[in-house]
Amino acid sequence: MRQNLKKQKDIQQQIYELSQVRQAEKVGNTKQVHQSKPETGSIVFEHEVPGQKKWKLDLQKSVNMGKQSEKLLYARLRSAEFAYKKKAAMVQNLEHELTKRKQDNSVQVQKLLSEAVKEENDLFLQLSREQAELMKYQNQMQGNHWRLLDHRCRLQEEIHQLEHMDKEHKRLSSRGILKSSRVHPAVEEGIL
Repeated sequence: MRQNLKKQKDIQQQIYELSQVRQAEKVGNTKQVHQSKPETGSIVFEHEVPGQKKWKLDLQKSVNMGKQSEKLLYARLRSAEFAYKKKAAMVQNLEHELTKRKQDNSVQVQKLLSEAVKEENDLFLQLSREQAELMKYQNQMQGNHWRLLDHRCRLQEEIHQLEHMDKEHKRLSSRGILKSSRVHPAVEEGIL
């Protein structure tokens, strides 16, 4: 149980760090886009190409980090599911034990009745605590599930933007609108 909590804290820390890096990169991208102004009388795309390439590389980096975040979120979801299943089995065993104990105690004599009632109350309190924890794990699991779906949706939007940018870049290159410039080897090979 402690190992699961430690893993969850590590995963949360990694997700937080990735989101901070991602936000910092997005802020840097918007500043560069606003700083570059095309000269009058020239083709706009000639001056935006270097910024677009950097933006494309940054977007690719953001997509890669998004995929890493998705893996971390998926691991977090799996961890929450495991904890939920374990806690559900414990709660079910306690419920079964409580039911059995009630049946056994009903046959006991009056002298043992007060002790049996005390044990039932203790088990009931323990069951109440465990059920509360079970609900907590269920809420965590559902929250992680919705966060994963939201993250996947945003990641798909970024991938779509990247594909659209590639198509637009190829279209402009084929028409000769873009100046030929040195392209990063990773981009030529299709890695980025």
